[in-house]
Order: sequence, then structure tokens, then C-alpha cells
Amino acid sequence: MSTDSYSFLVPPKRTIPQNGPAIREFREQLRRLSVTELAKRVGVTPGAISNIETETKKVSIELLNRIADALMVDLAAIVRTPVGPRRPTPRRHRQPPKEV
Repeated sequence: MSTDSYSFLVPPKRTIPQNGPAIREFREQLRRLSVTELAKRVGVTPGAISNIETETKKVSIELLNRIADALMVDLAAIVRTPVGPRRPTPRRHRQPPKEV
């Protein structure tokens, strides 16, 4: 039996908004900071910042919060912007109440 016949058992991967490009944009354009300077402010290595910006490593919400503080931006500004096309969310139509 082929493993493809069990593919329905594997849940689809959920996509989450990417935050690396937003961090890099805030760092470079808004604050004009180097990777090294941001790393010092956050308390991590420059390699860690680079990995976060290129999205080669996952980042905790606590670290994202420290990065937002170091960049002097709201955390929502970093995580709000998804990268790539988004599918529109289907809307449910409300049924009018039934008359009694």
C-alpha cells in the first residue's frame, strides 16, 4: 500500500505571518541600526538577529517583544504584516430572523 493513500491523515500546514522582513525594514529604514547594534540592544548575538530576519529560525513571542522594544515599535507592527498573497476569509451571511 502506498503512503500517498494516508495523506488525508496529515493535517495541512498552517501558514503564519512572517515577521523577519518587517524586523529588517524597521531596523534598516526606521532606526538605521546595524545587525550588531540591534543584537546588543536585544541581548542576543548578531547571528540570531540575522537568522530571525531571514526566517531560518523560529522566534519566541518574548524575543519578538524584546526586538519591538529595541526598535521602539509596537509588537503588532512587526507581526501584523503577512508576506505573500493571502486568501480572502470567507464571510458567513447572516440569515434574517424567522418571524413567529
